[in-house]
Amino acid sequence: MSVYKCYDCNQVLCRDCSRKHGNTEKYSTHLMQLISDSFILNCKFPLEDDIYGIRFISDIKCLPDGEVVAAVYNKGKLELLVFSISGKRRHVIQLDNIPRKMDVVDKNTVAVLLEKDIVAIIDIQQNHVQYIRNIAIPYSSDTLIYIENEFYISDKHGIVVIDMSGSVKRRITLSFTPCDMCYDVDSQRIYCIDSDTSKLICIDRDGNNIFTFTDPSMTYLKILP
Repeated sequence: MSVYKCYDCNQVLCRDCSRKHGNTEKYSTHLMQLISDSFILNCKFPLEDDIYGIRFISDIKCLPDGEVVAAVYNKGKLELLVFSISGKRRHVIQLDNIPRKMDVVDKNTVAVLLEKDIVAIIDIQQNHVQYIRNIAIPYSSDTLIYIENEFYISDKHGIVVIDMSGSVKRRITLSFTPCDMCYDVDSQRIYCIDSDTSKLICIDRDGNNIFTFTDPSMTYLKILP
């Protein structure tokens, strides 16, 4: 029975396998967590607002160690807020532009897609921001996912794949514009939301359609700030 998850390997392990995994020198630094742990759900934090200011969370992620990272537009301030599992704010990282979408790179790093087609790679522990600018994505959408040292960014023609330096590696032409995406490591499939037709579309990493899911109750699928 699987009781642990290794975030570095993205695998679930039984109790005996988790012991062997943790005792092996190659995997000794890997981060593992009980599947039954639910402490990350207990993290709450206020985002105050008033009639004169505009504040919203554009995206929020939980890192494997339990820290919560929120990309926030805060009355003109462009911020990444980092919280502990108890909800106590650790620090604030200032950004150069409005955050749109975020994905976890590893247990200490997140990538944020900003306005003007900028990707910020942020080391949470070192409080360091590296910007990838001048990306050749003139029609980018508001979604980004990270897969094996590459960023998949949707645009009106499909998906543009860039490397960690910002160079465009390839383009995946689709018949729809993904308004949101996620990636399943085990099956190596990308799940996309097509807001125009309110469908969930599963594709492989080359853009080939695996299946399409529709439900009459799913209508007007949009990603709102």
